[in-house]
Amino acid sequence: MVWLNRNALALKAVVLCFLLVVSCTPRHPLVSTGNGIQTDPAIVSGVLSNGFQYLLMPNPEPDDRVFIYLNIFSGSLHETDEQQGIAHYLEHMVFNGSKHFKPGELVAYLQSIGMEFGADANAYTGFFNTVYNLSLPGGDQKHLEDAFTVIGDYAGGASLIEAEIDRERGIILAEKRERDSVSYRTFKKTLEFELPGSRLNQRFPIGLDSVIQKADQKLLKAYYDRWYRPDNMALLVIGDFDMNIAKPLVLERFSTLSPRGVCLSSPPSPRWKTHEKTQAFYHHEPEAGSTRVTIESISWKEFEPETPEDLKSGTLTELSASMLQNRLSKLVRNQTGGFSDASVYSGSMLHHVSISAIQAVCEPGKWQETLVQLERTLAQGLVFGFEKNELDRVKAEFLSDLETAVKQSETQKSPDIADRILSAVNEKEMLLSAGQRKDILEPYIHSISLKDIHDRMIRLWPEDPRLITVTGNAVPGVDDPAAGILEIYRKARQEKIQPYDPSESKSFPYLELPESLPAGIEKREDNVQGLGITTIEFDNKVRLNLKSTDEKKNEFLFKVCFGDGRKSEPESKPGLSVISESAIKKKRPWPSGCRPDGRSPGRAKNEYPF
Repeated sequence: MVWLNRNALALKAVVLCFLLVVSCTPRHPLVSTGNGIQTDPAIVSGVLSNGFQYLLMPNPEPDDRVFIYLNIFSGSLHETDEQQGIAHYLEHMVFNGSKHFKPGELVAYLQSIGMEFGADANAYTGFFNTVYNLSLPGGDQKHLEDAFTVIGDYAGGASLIEAEIDRERGIILAEKRERDSVSYRTFKKTLEFELPGSRLNQRFPIGLDSVIQKADQKLLKAYYDRWYRPDNMALLVIGDFDMNIAKPLVLERFSTLSPRGVCLSSPPSPRWKTHEKTQAFYHHEPEAGSTRVTIESISWKEFEPETPEDLKSGTLTELSASMLQNRLSKLVRNQTGGFSDASVYSGSMLHHVSISAIQAVCEPGKWQETLVQLERTLAQGLVFGFEKNELDRVKAEFLSDLETAVKQSETQKSPDIADRILSAVNEKEMLLSAGQRKDILEPYIHSISLKDIHDRMIRLWPEDPRLITVTGNAVPGVDDPAAGILEIYRKARQEKIQPYDPSESKSFPYLELPESLPAGIEKREDNVQGLGITTIEFDNKVRLNLKSTDEKKNEFLFKVCFGDGRKSEPESKPGLSVISESAIKKKRPWPSGCRPDGRSPGRAKNEYPF
């Protein structure tokens, strides 16, 4: 019996060693194969023998700056019941003592090489991942060596000293109190309604007070050893560096990482209890400055790597949402919808949530009118579809943006590139250049018909179940607000739907345009003060300043300055200049997850960062 036990223990030890040392397949492969699409050729990628993945992309804008990200494919969703808040706690602790830096030394070291903690070295924790970032003031060998030493300590060298854990506890609890805002409370309550019973509602990254107050080295180390392993990480290096220096350093510094514990299983599924029928939800926040009304359709989706067909499908979804968005934006402009802002989103969030949402912001007393108008606008699109000129408009805009993205790709800033790639890495999206994206989508967009748009709308918006939410400072005035909201919605659905009226408002909402008069040039000066600026003064007292640069190719930036700003406000109307500024500004919405530049905006952030 003793002999058998000893052999069983020996076998377990052999298996454990095999799992710890030989495991070399990344748990989350960055570059998918087999779909016929190559990765952006500007990206150099690879997988080390220990499963550690890297993506390197030289980019000269801005000069002498390198942006480094260590992405850990685990966040709060990977915590056990006893660890709620530990992923975020651990994110703090890697800065407080490690293999190469005693407590307090890391911040001082970063400052000594021209970096500022917080601005140039930071981190955040989400549901699914934890990200550490460095912004280097140089891309030479010394800066890269030092940065990779820091990153290596994040990945496997945290000391987790008990005294430092105790010292950080108060900081985390204070941060938790600061995060308790109107928007955060609303986000939590709404998510609980949308995804009932989901693990996501039990794993908000900030965690629980009861866990934070008792966290110790053992608890933190258990999470650290389980999930901070090389085959569960990816390194991104974007910026002004020499590939011949950076790549050998990556191979040298990160090949030595090894797993410190067994990581064989994925976290439990975040599935939620499916809504069987249309339901309503009300959340009151008296401190909110407005009321938000939303109609949603939510379903489960598998989290799979993106394919070219997925990219095309997402584009069709975006075009349909954009057409609906344009109609809502017109109601806002004409002030005929009862709301001050509106948006449409169709896409995904939190990896597994497929969602279509139409939403508006209104005054608290206008939530009923807003809900009716949202339902009417949605129903018009579903019943009668759209007009050709509406489709032509969104096609032209999307194609123009694809072309602009290609033209501007040579001068794109490294932080913007890094943000796009990091998003793609965590959303399993293809790593495509702007040119590759254009080549795939341009012919497809030309082929899209009105029937394709209408069919997609119907697919995105099944009649039942739908979720109706009213949040903010509205007071429904009934004992059962959810029932009252649902009754208003049901009555709206029973109304006979008329086709959409495309006619513009007959009253022009702005001042009359002055009669156009030709302006002659009164004075011109070239190369003003040797700065390469041309100044032209017209005889109508308008001055034009021009300067050509190579900084942003194929892009024209302009600024118009006029009037005396706040000094011209009537004393009886303070703040009029701010309101005027808001009225003039127009920001184009990105309603779904397939923007021309490849970034996924999302209705709600997949990673609620802490």
